Amino acid sequence: MSYMRSALLFALSSLLIVATLKALPVLYINYAEVLEWDGNSWRNTYISFSGETLSFTTSGKIVVVRNDPSSGKQPVDVQVDGYSYVPPPGTGVLWYAVVLQLDGLPHTVIMRYADTQSRTPVLAFFAVPGGSTDRPINITVPRVPGFVSLGIKAEVLVRGSNTSGIMDKPYFTVNSSTITVLGETLTVLEVLVPFENVSLKGGFISVRYSYLYGLQGLFGSRIRLPPYPEEYVFASSPAPMNATQVINILKGNPPKVILAAVNSSEVEFPRVSYSVSLDVKQPSSLCGATDLTYRVLGQSLTLGPSGRAITLSGDNTTLTFRFFARGVSLVDVIVTTPPPTLSVSPPLYTLSFTLYDKTGGRVRNAYFTVYSSGRVVTAGAVKDGEGLVCPLPPGEYIIVAYLANSIIAKTSVKMTGDAYLPITTNTTGVQVTLLRTGSGELIENFTLLLRSGVVNYSAQGLSGKARIEGVLPGVYTYEVYVSGDKVFTGVIEVSDSQNTFVLSIPVYRLRVQLVGALNQPLSGFKVSLIGAGVKREAVTDSSGRVDFGLIPSGSYKLAIEERTLNLTIVSDSFKLVELDVIARLYGLTITTSHVELALLILFILFVVLAVRRVAKGFKKESQHIVEV
Repeated sequence: MSYMRSALLFALSSLLIVATLKALPVLYINYAEVLEWDGNSWRNTYISFSGETLSFTTSGKIVVVRNDPSSGKQPVDVQVDGYSYVPPPGTGVLWYAVVLQLDGLPHTVIMRYADTQSRTPVLAFFAVPGGSTDRPINITVPRVPGFVSLGIKAEVLVRGSNTSGIMDKPYFTVNSSTITVLGETLTVLEVLVPFENVSLKGGFISVRYSYLYGLQGLFGSRIRLPPYPEEYVFASSPAPMNATQVINILKGNPPKVILAAVNSSEVEFPRVSYSVSLDVKQPSSLCGATDLTYRVLGQSLTLGPSGRAITLSGDNTTLTFRFFARGVSLVDVIVTTPPPTLSVSPPLYTLSFTLYDKTGGRVRNAYFTVYSSGRVVTAGAVKDGEGLVCPLPPGEYIIVAYLANSIIAKTSVKMTGDAYLPITTNTTGVQVTLLRTGSGELIENFTLLLRSGVVNYSAQGLSGKARIEGVLPGVYTYEVYVSGDKVFTGVIEVSDSQNTFVLSIPVYRLRVQLVGALNQPLSGFKVSLIGAGVKREAVTDSSGRVDFGLIPSGSYKLAIEERTLNLTIVSDSFKLVELDVIARLYGLTITTSHVELALLILFILFVVLAVRRVAKGFKKESQHIVEV
């Protein structure tokens, strides 16, 4: 049995290793860099955000929020103090970056992101004429082989100065001007919309639009542009760029983001490097797993001698931390737009759970298997109804509990930290009260055993009641043991609605008393009882009594010393057994037979002595006789 269990655990462990190698769970840690200009200088901070939303408070006059292009985090909505941001010239949403112009007072900025294709940090792009419209329209940028579709450029003519609500996507304002014609105010907007699908919703007089296409490039490489009249370059860097050859049209001339119009067939930015100091924290204890290791994966990175510093080329700053336990890879942590000082903890958690039956009792003899994406993660047995699984990476897991090859529970859990689950199974608690047939007396001390195929349950009964937890519904043979002897066998059917039983069993009490020939109690005598599957031995007390407890009805042999009696038990019985014992001295038993023999010997001796005396007297008298 132990061999089969070891083989099963080995097989499950192999499945776990294969499943782990096949597809690792992934946890993303996303940062955004916030650059704030107070009118004199720039300062920057990195803010971590989970999910799709970034929120922060700023008092800057110009605020730039950027993500490294390798992150694929594209802003799709920007609100300042709860209102959609309407960008003046030099501000708005570009690729992986947002530029805001504020007033230097405290404001709350909320940005929503969407995951899109990651790109290189340099984009050289141009505009290809598309069309015009004076009514709402959906625009999709056609694909052109060899070029990257980047969005649209639009020239919008609007009555008045309200330019909000024109399109369904955020945009960047290149130019804006207001003119008055015949007393009517008109606004002309020139915008870049960094999305391939844009809906013009209305509120405009006319819109002329062009398609934006580009080429991706790296720092330190040249990008050659085709001869189109409108050409631009956009770059987002983790470190300040030396780009004096272009004029940044972004407000405040931020040091790490550049958008410029170019009149050249080539564009190039110098190489950029970026250093990250690492602090990878190891858990002090995680189910005893203290041997966690990791590797840092990424393009063009150099790991320092201590393993605590990384130098990146600046072209792709997304880092992957792969964590291992006992040489098996467990989880990848992907960090986008990492800050200069990066702290990472392995996202490995502990799952604990308790299996309960429907009456609140614990299921103590069950097994469990944990699945993820249809694959076995681990398996084991509960201890006192409790299970413990670790280390587990974040993700969705399914716990299946088994009892005797039957599924008793199935539940799911999403691991985002240490978790505990109380799990109610489809088992129930069984309570059995045992009475003696006829008298209705509670049976004080017994052992109850339930059997059904390969399932066995047992419980001790005190004060007439026994409780067994975690019982599968079904038909069971129950056995009652008293003083180690099986005294009754019966059948019960357990269900959710029928789990409390009051059973009457035909068992009876047998007491025996030994008295001697002089009607005195005989103590210290061994008495044996055999019959009806019962075999018990006892020694008489000072009153000569033995209590054999409860036994089933039937025929028995009562053995006392060398004497055997036949008994038939059909009710509570008291047997008085008279023995021809007079006394026990120094381990020797003196019976009436021994006394009779001794008296006979004494009588013989007395007769012999009497005869001798008579003979002696006769001899004396004969010496005084005179014959005549």
